[in-house]
Amino acid sequence: MKNISKLFFLVVISSFMLSCSSDDDATPIIEKQNSLKVGDMETELLSGFLQTDEPQNNLYAYGITLSDSEVNYVNGELVPVNNFSNTIVLEIYSDNPQMPAVGDYVFNDSAIVDANVLSNANLILGLNYEDQSANIVEIEYGVLKISDNGTAYELSFDGIDEEDNQVSLYYKGTLEMIE
Repeated sequence: MKNISKLFFLVVISSFMLSCSSDDDATPIIEKQNSLKVGDMETELLSGFLQTDEPQNNLYAYGITLSDSEVNYVNGELVPVNNFSNTIVLEIYSDNPQMPAVGDYVFNDSAIVDANVLSNANLILGLNYEDQSANIVEIEYGVLKISDNGTAYELSFDGIDEEDNQVSLYYKGTLEMIE
């Protein structure tokens, strides 16, 4: 009878040891959420748009607009569905005529236009579409990274605005093409 008790105890301990294997300690992969962070304010980015402009010196200008509101494109204007939004607008130059090329776009606010340049960036915070009020804040420095392009974009940005706030964003999704 003692042998059966010892055998049962050994089986219980063995099964406990096997159930506590090292793969239980693996950190689950967490998808990054589309977000815009300005200082202490953080919001989820829900929509994105891409606009093109006329080429200059074999360079193509692209405007990227990301917003925390669902947005409709109506009569040439972006209109937030709920009349309020926080938005970041980025103007970049690329040598790719079809879409912005994958790479880093470094902020340069000089008049010199070159490929892989982020030439202008603004935050439009607390936009009230009905009375057209908002706090518009210029971004003074930053780097936009385009990691993926085509049908879906993966964008990340780190920078500093004119009020010395850290500004960061992450966006993975489609950018609706607008005129």
